[in-house]
Amino acid sequence: MVLIPAGGTSSDELASIDDGLALWNPVANLHVTRDEESAAPVLSIEFEDSAPFFHGVYLPETADIVINRRLGPSAERAVTIAHEMGHAFGLVHVSPDERPSVMNPGNVTLVPSEADAEALSALWGPCSSIGGPRNAALAPTSF
Repeated sequence: MVLIPAGGTSSDELASIDDGLALWNPVANLHVTRDEESAAPVLSIEFEDSAPFFHGVYLPETADIVINRRLGPSAERAVTIAHEMGHAFGLVHVSPDERPSVMNPGNVTLVPSEADAEALSALWGPCSSIGGPRNAALAPTSF
């Protein structure tokens, strides 16, 4: 999968995207990249100014991720990106009562875990075979 940033993405935002990719790739044995030359399915990402309570959203009908530009430190942006990527992969929110997860609603601190990678594998089989979320039938999910 290729994560393509919208025009006007700042260098700090690009770094947050790279950090978000680095959170998922090793734990789930993925190779999501920003390399636009790849033939992999495309997921776009953009940053917009939003209200403080809004972190991000994945829009499955357009395969877009939108992240709040005003979100705190870059580590919070990276976790939010990883969370929304999880939705793009087909994962849903996980109650904090069930387990700590990058997919906990409102999460800006917990990174993808082995349990998150197992949930991904349960959906798609071995992660190396994931073809991409473009046809995932999820409702827009935000936190």
